[in-house]
Amino acid sequence: MNGRDLSNISESAAAEVLRMKSVLKRVWPAFFGGFYKPRDIQLKSCGLIYRGGNVLLASGTASGKTEAYLAPLTERWADYMQKGRLCILIVCPTRALANDLFKRIAEPLKRCRIKTLLRTGDHANSLRSSGAGAAVTTLESFDSLLCRCPEELVTLKALVLEELHVCEGTPRGDQLAVLSERLDALVHCEKAKRMEGTLGALNLPLQRLAVSATPGQPQVIVNKYLAGRAAVVNISRHIDFEAETVDYSREIDENAEALLDEQVRTALSKLRSCVNFCLKRKLMKMLVFVRSRAEAEAMAAAKIYLGVNPFGENIYTHHSSVSTVLREEREKLFAANQYCLCLATSTLEVGIDIGSVEAVAFTSPPADLDSFLQRIGRSGRRTEPASVLCLYADEFERKCYEHLLARVNSPHVFSEHPPFARSVLLQQLLSLTCQSPSHTVNGAVLRERLPEFLKERVTAEECAELAEALAAGDKDERGNSDLWLQPGKSGNKYLMGGRLQEAFLRGEIHHNISGVSIRGLKSGSFKEACLEVVEAGSLRSLGSVSGRSLTVGSHISLGGRAYRVAACGGGRAEVLPLQDKEGEIPVFSVQKAPDSGRLWAEDFAAFLELPPRKVLWTYLQYGENRYYIYSHFKGSVWALFFRAYLDCSGTAAFSLTRSSGFVLLVKADSFDSLDSHHPLELLDSYVKRCSLSGSMLERLASELELGPWSALLSRRQLSANIAEFEKYAGYNEESLQPFYEPMESVSGLWRELLIQAALPLLKRK
Repeated sequence: MNGRDLSNISESAAAEVLRMKSVLKRVWPAFFGGFYKPRDIQLKSCGLIYRGGNVLLASGTASGKTEAYLAPLTERWADYMQKGRLCILIVCPTRALANDLFKRIAEPLKRCRIKTLLRTGDHANSLRSSGAGAAVTTLESFDSLLCRCPEELVTLKALVLEELHVCEGTPRGDQLAVLSERLDALVHCEKAKRMEGTLGALNLPLQRLAVSATPGQPQVIVNKYLAGRAAVVNISRHIDFEAETVDYSREIDENAEALLDEQVRTALSKLRSCVNFCLKRKLMKMLVFVRSRAEAEAMAAAKIYLGVNPFGENIYTHHSSVSTVLREEREKLFAANQYCLCLATSTLEVGIDIGSVEAVAFTSPPADLDSFLQRIGRSGRRTEPASVLCLYADEFERKCYEHLLARVNSPHVFSEHPPFARSVLLQQLLSLTCQSPSHTVNGAVLRERLPEFLKERVTAEECAELAEALAAGDKDERGNSDLWLQPGKSGNKYLMGGRLQEAFLRGEIHHNISGVSIRGLKSGSFKEACLEVVEAGSLRSLGSVSGRSLTVGSHISLGGRAYRVAACGGGRAEVLPLQDKEGEIPVFSVQKAPDSGRLWAEDFAAFLELPPRKVLWTYLQYGENRYYIYSHFKGSVWALFFRAYLDCSGTAAFSLTRSSGFVLLVKADSFDSLDSHHPLELLDSYVKRCSLSGSMLERLASELELGPWSALLSRRQLSANIAEFEKYAGYNEESLQPFYEPMESVSGLWRELLIQAALPLLKRK
């Protein structure tokens, strides 16, 4: 909440500040102090928000978005909030962000004599009699609150969706769109209208605000989350930074490191590149974005081989498999220590306060421009310009960085918004059943709670079909009837079934997270079971690794520290810390590689000056196997459908093909016959005309990460949803035409680029 000096600004700018201060006359001292020069986004949005309008706030990291919405909302509803009535609900995509945001806003609200409440899975604080005027929660906890204590939410006046870009385009974002509409219905229900001071009684709309570091396509966001009407305040700023691209392989000393395995040797060379970059520029704090959790741990473990190491033991890892407690400790240490280096996955991409960061490094190119910009924004928060290090392994990765750097300040929009995941409708049906005082539901109730943009696509008949599917006969392991919904006596009403009741009591009903299992629900998107790692004695959780057994006495690296396994059993491994020893890199549950959108992939093809309407191809001998590599540059989802149709047409099995947003990899022995040129000459339009099998639809639901509830969709509903994604991907006859035309076998630089683009697919487990 630090300000900037108000002196030496223009007369017109000073007038704007005075207007803003006149609007925020009660809360200005609490939020901004005496000599604060408001940021652009605060000046432009203050009046809009204070007057009750829906607003999409889009600007970079550390640009003052939190104060931009919270100050005018507090000014507007301070009288109610000071009396202990809940008026503002802020929904965050992660627990870490919720924790961080709560700490940042609690003090200025306290100065306004307003209490703030944190409500997440880690902090199960009750809203009942809390006296809170504002609450910070997570998406899943928001769902739980609507089910378990809706009466505590009827006084709400404003809903804020923080860091919306994190969940937009996923089933969690789709869930949030429906939850927003459900809250709107709740605050205007008949009971609310009879309560003094509610929006229902005041005849005012629920104010909705979305906050994002990237605006995407604003109208899509407005239609989906903001009731189709909102002002868009987008502060685009020229990003000033100094970038250096470095071939990290030059740091490898083959003689000195011959005894290290390839993973540690590569990790060490990347770590040395980061350290040397900081030494050369006299930088004390660096945030390194890594490709995976395993790479983060490997780089941290490699610090004992560094030699020159200005960071000492202050080299941490931060990722989803490190426990919440340990992650929060790392955030505090990173903010407090003078010399520090943090190796993070996307967990630190969002606006968690980690203090001043002098440099940001990438160990591999991010999948798209939005992610690149968001991560760059974590640097240079106190000093300008930001320092950025881009590490590359080969010419293809170097070209990826060149493309990103060339588009940093481009006016073009590359953001894409995937279709709504229909499996979310099933979850919301069950959630609505739990919210109902009588624990009843039907398709009509669901459709009434859908946002308008979705009502245009989902008919009343389809909603009824979803309810019927959940009430269809199902058997448990003993052959007893075990239903999600129980058919009611009235014929069109359904009651809470035994399976739903059990899932509700365990709190499993509120999420749409792929890979998190729900008992009694089978889905191909579940991750393998995890093994919790705890400190021996204190049993403090350090994190989790794959359920593959750990051996007592073995050494592992987790959270950037080495441990010896002292005991294993009961889904838990107890460990003791080790000093100056290397731990083995644990196996983590498999996570999907980031998608490259079609617009970004096609722009990259143009940047590379690829011949238009041509598919370049070559082959690669990798170990004992031969692979064919084809360029397509149509995005990850397009390539996924191409692989699916190859399988269903009998051309090549899905398991023998792999793809990225740029290339397709086909194992040679997947073909029945090969000619002297290339196997995909056998391909014709039959690939598009053939039907996707039922098993392939299920496979696609998993690959597209449509959420765990997709396992309960009927074949017709699943097929319809998959068709929407096919259309979104641009997979059609026209997009396949290059594959029907003569392809070009390439050599030289183009061949090397294709091989380099395909190698990560071969190394991916």
